[in-house]
Amino acid sequence: MVEGLREQAERFAADGQLEQARDLYARVCQLAPHRASYWLRLAQLRYDMDQAGDCLQALQCALRLEPQNPAALLLASAASLELGHHLQAFQLAEQVARIKGGNRLAALLNQASALLRLERFAEALDAAEVALSLDQNQPVAHSTRGSALLGLGRYEEALAAFERSLALRPGHGPVSINQALALRALKRPSEALAAVDAVLAVDPDAPAALLNRAAALLDLARPQDALAALDRLLARQPQHSKALLNRALALLQLGRYVEVQSVVQSLHAAGQSVAGTVLVAAETLLRQDRAAQALNWIERGLSWHPDQPELLRGKIAILLAQERYRTALTAAERLLAAAGPEQADERLAAAAAFNANGRFQETLALLDALPPAMIGDNWEFHAKRGEALAGLDRFAEARASFSVADRLASRTFRANYHDGPFQSRPADSLPPPVTPELVRINYEFRRLEHADWQDYDRRIAEIQRWTETA
Repeated sequence: MVEGLREQAERFAADGQLEQARDLYARVCQLAPHRASYWLRLAQLRYDMDQAGDCLQALQCALRLEPQNPAALLLASAASLELGHHLQAFQLAEQVARIKGGNRLAALLNQASALLRLERFAEALDAAEVALSLDQNQPVAHSTRGSALLGLGRYEEALAAFERSLALRPGHGPVSINQALALRALKRPSEALAAVDAVLAVDPDAPAALLNRAAALLDLARPQDALAALDRLLARQPQHSKALLNRALALLQLGRYVEVQSVVQSLHAAGQSVAGTVLVAAETLLRQDRAAQALNWIERGLSWHPDQPELLRGKIAILLAQERYRTALTAAERLLAAAGPEQADERLAAAAAFNANGRFQETLALLDALPPAMIGDNWEFHAKRGEALAGLDRFAEARASFSVADRLASRTFRANYHDGPFQSRPADSLPPPVTPELVRINYEFRRLEHADWQDYDRRIAEIQRWTETA
């Protein structure tokens, strides 16, 4: 009887009648619960029907009978991936790779996929490359390798890997979408748009393709077209968080701030982080010389994410631009309390506020505590350190710091001190050098503008001397 039911189930499966095959195998397993192979076949049918949770239940029975069955362990790894149990998927695949006679290639691919989802990109890359050493013509291995390279910021190599995968499996939608991600990262939005449009030509309502089409259109400053793509996606999935975030960005490009605010509030109410969108809104308003409105957005973001470092850095930058130095200092102290001890960007933002308030010794202590590896080629570190040294009358050391900043990013560094509303120079010309005297003169004039008249005569004499020296 059992064999007859099993054969009938296999005939159903061969004819594509998976539901009937699954139900018959469930009866077979009830009649012969001691046969691991029957439980494994039931699990395979459930997996093919996108029932990963039920698949794992059947596999538990199979693995109780045969704990080292490589096929059952491999399928359990795949089902765990589907359910988002990424660490478990990795561990199961690792177990398969160690079993003699197991499908090592498939196990490596599952390992790499799990590591990608765990954002362990270097390890995912290693696993994908071992898989490719077993089969150079494995399209999944090439696409997984590309995703790992994308996560590591190696965009040119990632693009080449995706193209190799597509050469082996032309028109595969998920890889084409990853190809578009790499192209966008390489600032090639027109090509990214073509890649996702090819996917949409086959599947007009593919969610990932619509989302990435909108992103490419935003890169091309075509917000109205981006909105059309996002509205198609949101018509089917109204709570799609990434689509809502991109919709907010499109509305920002169109200057429709009231609608942006509504979208952002909805996202926050749904438990989504909106810090990135708030920052983009603030930056957009700043480019329009609307600093007060930009600060309002930052404050709203901080009411939702009180210790978010990027929002606090944005607040400090706006307050300094508004010459609200003491308020910026309060925000800097809050930022340092929220940030880790070795966060370079946070320390640089705080250093700017300290320098603006004449707390130069604290700036030096803050910056000099950073390990060299955190500094790298960061011109701002040397610029802020030079400002503090100039404020302490240590002009020779300040000159050395400015020299390093100038070598690392000459145009950006100089423009930061020279370009302003009342300064003009020929287009594309390099601004003049930055000197300790210039920085100190600017600082002293700001003090005078803010009614700090202490020791007035001496400071005016010093400004005159520095002006003559500069």
